[in-house]
Amino acid sequence: MTPATATPLFPLPNVLLYPDAILPLHIFEPRYVQMVEDLLQSPEPDLILGLLTPGWEDQYFENPPVYPMAGLGRMVQCSRTDNGRFNILVQGMKRVNVVSEESSDSLYRKVQVKPVEEQKGFDLEEARDLTQRLRRGLIEFADGSLLLPGKAALGYLADVLLVALPIDVQLKQQLFSMLNVRDRAVAVLETLEKTNRRRRFMQNTQDQADQAPWN
Repeated sequence: MTPATATPLFPLPNVLLYPDAILPLHIFEPRYVQMVEDLLQSPEPDLILGLLTPGWEDQYFENPPVYPMAGLGRMVQCSRTDNGRFNILVQGMKRVNVVSEESSDSLYRKVQVKPVEEQKGFDLEEARDLTQRLRRGLIEFADGSLLLPGKAALGYLADVLLVALPIDVQLKQQLFSMLNVRDRAVAVLETLEKTNRRRRFMQNTQDQADQAPWN
């Protein structure tokens, strides 16, 4: 992707693409089948995954807006099914800001984006502490089955845990848009703690209901 090139937009209602993520997608709508066919002809098969804003349902087959902060990804694997659909793998590359939408003769949408840079905002000691806490959170939510790189970066761990949390997708987008890695990691951990408190409360309430004598 070059700064002057309009990039295909794949808007989705519940998916965030963060750097280094590997995202499997099943492509079946004609406009996005065309998008994949065009990507197969490109030396840089890049696309933008943008989260649709609330109210998208009434405009889905038109051009519903997406949040400005989105994920730039590259199609790294593609297979065509017998019925003309595609199964693809997209690897996240970086966060980008959607600045405008381009007119296009294609069935799918194209946008101009601007790369954004993350800020670290932490020292090494704090990074180690945050990394350990994020890893514990991921192990908890993945039931110990998630394999993580031994030297995974703090921002990557925060993104993985953010996507795994059972929270509203608009809140996920809000945290996803935080460019200060330290602040994003702290916010994700605070959200994890709130989620755990709510889960413990619901479990205690259920336990009390189960133990209550019948009248």
